[in-house]
Amino acid sequence: MTPSILLLSLTACAQLEGLLTEVRPPVTDVLLSGYVYSTPDPQTEADVLTAGGLTVEDPDGEPIAEGEAYDPVGFPGYWLVEVPAETELLLRLTPAAGEGLTTVWRLRSPGGDAVWDGATGPADLPGYALFTWPLALAQETFDAVATLAGAEPMDLEDPAGCGLWGAAADPEATDPSALTVTDAAGLAAPVVAVAVDPETGALSVATAPPVHYFFAFDLPVGAVDVALGEAETRFTCRGGELLTPWRFSGAGR
Repeated sequence: MTPSILLLSLTACAQLEGLLTEVRPPVTDVLLSGYVYSTPDPQTEADVLTAGGLTVEDPDGEPIAEGEAYDPVGFPGYWLVEVPAETELLLRLTPAAGEGLTTVWRLRSPGGDAVWDGATGPADLPGYALFTWPLALAQETFDAVATLAGAEPMDLEDPAGCGLWGAAADPEATDPSALTVTDAAGLAAPVVAVAVDPETGALSVATAPPVHYFFAFDLPVGAVDVALGEAETRFTCRGGELLTPWRFSGAGR
C-alpha cells in the first residue's frame, strides 16, 4: 500500500469512527440483593431477618416496591428487590412481630444490579449492608443517652413518633454543632452527639469531634430532614420506628 493510499485509508477510518455511536438500552431498573441482619452485631448465621418485610419508598414515603425473601429455607435472611436505577430511596425493614424495631434506611440505588455486602458490625459497615435493631438493645442505648444528656427517655415503640440513631461517616471530621434534625413542621429537634471511648466503650456527650453517633428523640410522624452543614437527607417517620442515617456524611449514603 502506497503512502497516499494508506493516508486515505486512515482518514476514512477516522471519519467513520466519528459517525459510530454505541447504542444500548437505558437501564431503568436494577436488582438489589443481600443478607439483612437482625442485629448490628451478628454473631451467628441465625442473626438474620427471616420474616417480616422490606419496603422501598421515595424519600417522602411514597411506595415504590416490595422486597421478598429469596429462599427462606435454603438462604435464610437473603432478600432481593427491584428498584429504579440511580434514585434516592428509603428502605423500611420490618421484622416479624416481637422480633425488633422497624428500621428505616436511606440509600441511592446504583446504575446496575448490586449486592449489599454482609458486614459484621457498624464499624466495618460498607455502603449497602443492612440490619434491623433489636428492641431491647436500641431501648437500652436510648435510655443511656437520655441519662447522659439530661433528656426525657422515650418509648421506641410509641406509634406517635420515631427515634433517630445516626453514625458519622467520618467521626474525626464531624462537628456536633453542624448536625441538625428538622421535623415536618419545620421545628428543630435537639440532637445529642455521642463519642465512644475506644478503650472502654463508654459513651459521653460530644461537644467537639470526634462524633461517633448522634441521636434524636420523639420525632413526630412525617418528614424528617437530617443535615450535616448544608448537605441534607430526608427520612419519613410512620411512628414506632428507628431512623438510621448510618455512615452519615450529610447527603444520602
